[in-house]
Amino acid sequence: MSAAIEQAQRRRDFNAEARIQAAVVEWIRTAAPHVLVFHVPNGGLRSKAEAARLKWQGALAGVPDLVIVAPGGKAFFIEVKTEAGRLSADQRTVHDCLVALGAPAAIVRSIDEARRAFAAWGLATREGGR
Repeated sequence: MSAAIEQAQRRRDFNAEARIQAAVVEWIRTAAPHVLVFHVPNGGLRSKAEAARLKWQGALAGVPDLVIVAPGGKAFFIEVKTEAGRLSADQRTVHDCLVALGAPAAIVRSIDEARRAFAAWGLATREGGR
């Protein structure tokens, strides 16, 4: 095998987490249409000026990827990671803060883990009720 092919195979898949997140969102919207789910676009490349403007407006490093709002106004938070993905220091701080405030927060790496989070939170789905 050539060095170029080996390097290409070792290259990190920067879209792996995005694909998992998109699948989780699709599952939530299908299995739990009674909730609102949305992505918090906190990451990505931007200029220093744009980053400063967003921070000034309230952007906070480490905020989970997805917010779910259930009937009654209860909010739930999901951080999506790949199998090998780890929380950054900012993500760990925000996750711990949410938990300390009593806000349900989960780290999921698959639709199955999202299912388990919904079950643990008592959120009904079309797949199995509560």
